[in-house]
Amino acid sequence: MARGLIEKKLFITDHIRKFNPVSRQMISQRFNMNAATVGNIVDTLIKEGTVMETDIPRPADSGAGRPAIGLKLNPDGGCFIGIDMFDCLITAVLTNFECNPLHKYHVAFDENASATNILQTVRDAVQTLMAEHRGKTVLKGIGMGLPGRINLKDGTAIDYHRIAGWRNIPFAATLSHLFGVPVFVEHNSSTVALAEAWKYGGETGGVVASVLVRTGVSIGLAQNREIINHSTYSAGELGHTIIDFNGSICRCGRRGCLETYASGTALARMVEQTAAIQPGWAGAEALLSDPVDADLICRLATEGNPECTEILSKIFRHLSIGIDTVLSLYAPDILTINGIFNRAAPLLKELIRKNCPALHPETVLIIDPYDQRIGAVGAALHAASRTCNPLHQIPG
Repeated sequence: MARGLIEKKLFITDHIRKFNPVSRQMISQRFNMNAATVGNIVDTLIKEGTVMETDIPRPADSGAGRPAIGLKLNPDGGCFIGIDMFDCLITAVLTNFECNPLHKYHVAFDENASATNILQTVRDAVQTLMAEHRGKTVLKGIGMGLPGRINLKDGTAIDYHRIAGWRNIPFAATLSHLFGVPVFVEHNSSTVALAEAWKYGGETGGVVASVLVRTGVSIGLAQNREIINHSTYSAGELGHTIIDFNGSICRCGRRGCLETYASGTALARMVEQTAAIQPGWAGAEALLSDPVDADLICRLATEGNPECTEILSKIFRHLSIGIDTVLSLYAPDILTINGIFNRAAPLLKELIRKNCPALHPETVLIIDPYDQRIGAVGAALHAASRTCNPLHQIPG
């Protein structure tokens, strides 16, 4: 097949993926193609099982008449697997061709695991999902959202200071060889931002900035339902921006990193300190979980526990320094905060609005209940994007 036709098929498929349902006429106008060419390509895509016809809803005031025939992705046109990793936890989902989750898998590995053991755990996760899916549709690609430093060109995880054995792990090459599909690797904050962009930014096409707070703090950016990242190596480690040159030593070895004051790591330290001086404090139960049970601290704070409220207030005031930096640099249309503190959303929103002068009135601030699947779904969306988007497919 000629390269030009392949490129046109990719453009049309990606457009349908992002804006479904769309009519053949809309596609013709969008890409300045004649109707016959669009019709032939669409017919091919339908025969291949990539897209399918569907009704385009009529406006309420349009009167009676037959709905226009539109196009959407065929949900059974294939499947994707998305994998989200942070700390020693793996969440993976298998989605249909529209990236709606069908199966979920969650597993932890030992913090002393070697690179080989980590790869084995990820391989087992993929195999478990595929076994559960039972070959109903063909696997098209795997997306991964990883912490730490990543070589985005070859999909190698360079290092992650929380896991000693996490050094130069060839995730993309290994998984692609094992499963015979392309594997696309990104920073986990970027895959979360992509999922948020599909959820909230699809209509506006504006910039979505997503601050992800778990054991660390990171930032991802998306626009037009695509990740914004033009570097060879991953970016997004907001937690390792320095806010106090004379501050505490971070796990990365530097002093005064934001993560030291505003993350799950900071929460664990502050809960331990409070529990040591206040025997019988209800929040001490959070230490029975690993990582520390942030949900419990957030719940107690919303119920009025003064110690928990003070701990979260300190964390959120420091977090606001990083968030204000993000707002000043990128002026996003939508800012989402995701992670372990979302159960305390009212307090978090209050302190962000109070301590972030760069937050414009027009910026939409969203703090949803935390869903562990969101990073994995974003990774699946990333795989779909890299598979369908011609800007990723056409050789430069």
